[in-house]
Amino acid sequence: MIRLIDNLLSDLFRKSVLPVYNYGMGNREMSLLALLLAKYLHEEIKQLNNPINFRNSSSCVILQILMKLYGKMKLQQLQMAELNQKLIHTDFHGKYFNLNPFNLFQSITGIKPKNIDQAMSNATVIKIFNDSKEFLIHWSMAYTEIIFGKITEYPDIVRYITISARNDLKKQFPMQSDAIIAQFRIHVIRKLGDDTMIQNLVPYYILIQNLWWYTT
Repeated sequence: MIRLIDNLLSDLFRKSVLPVYNYGMGNREMSLLALLLAKYLHEEIKQLNNPINFRNSSSCVILQILMKLYGKMKLQQLQMAELNQKLIHTDFHGKYFNLNPFNLFQSITGIKPKNIDQAMSNATVIKIFNDSKEFLIHWSMAYTEIIFGKITEYPDIVRYITISARNDLKKQFPMQSDAIIAQFRIHVIRKLGDDTMIQNLVPYYILIQNLWWYTT
């Protein structure tokens, strides 16, 4: 039942709320969206009897969606752009590149190889093939580190909402210690910190899959 409610809230937020605010792409839309979500969390906190229960509330679903949208994308886009430039200007760029031993052998000797053993018996074929493999291994690892790596820098909208919720919790539960109130934020950040933006980096993910197919 809880998972069903979370899914319904997720669909509502993605399909109705985010499009109205243009997915928070502009500064104005981002600010309005942050205010709206902070207000939503404020109303939800008013219904709590225990601050710890906040970490199991529907608000965490919204925070997860925000992290998927904003949590890594900006930083990853910058890292990808920088890595793409390095790839373009690498010394290997422009050299002969081929991972097909059959085509390599035929282009070098003019003879179609009977099998893989014959194709790989040519020293030039072996060198080009191995150089190509090393090139792909190096760059697939570089892209993998960006896509699957963890970052500790969170976007302004997430920081604003979590701080706003923390302040609301302190007002709602004035007798609770700061340590208790802060548990929800630690829980949420840890939970969201393991999330990734793979769905927004599908081309790179497919690239890496293809690279490892050739290099294993």
